[in-house]
Amino acid sequence: MASLAASSNLPSQSFKPLNASHAAQLQADGYAIVDGFVDPEWASALRAELVALQELKLLQPNQIELSTAQGPVSRFCLP
Repeated sequence: MASLAASSNLPSQSFKPLNASHAAQLQADGYAIVDGFVDPEWASALRAELVALQELKLLQPNQIELSTAQGPVSRFCLP
């Protein structure tokens, strides 16, 4: 996967700065919506790379495993 990242064709991107309102939403809700955070060209290039990875079957489902010192407790797979 590292070799794919190294060969990325994503254009350079400067991100829109976050403000105190974004930080408050992130702390309260666990996420923040930042309109215009990335420009459309960058978002489109990123989407194209993700579609290509999916078509090549290189993306895997997200998995979360909860565990204690005694070992795994539960594993969740997200689509």
